[in-house]
Amino acid sequence: MVRVLLSDLADQGKIRVYGTGTGHGTGRPDRALLERVLSGLRRL
Repeated sequence: MVRVLLSDLADQGKIRVYGTGTGHGTGRPDRALLERVLSGLRRL
């Protein structure tokens, strides 16, 4: 569901998507990136 929402927002030009978001070759998202996203969502 999140991928669909983000894809729709990107198609509308409301967000920009950069790279894959994985960190340090672990296949897991970077913690700092996730914290920035969470902070941004809280400001909405």
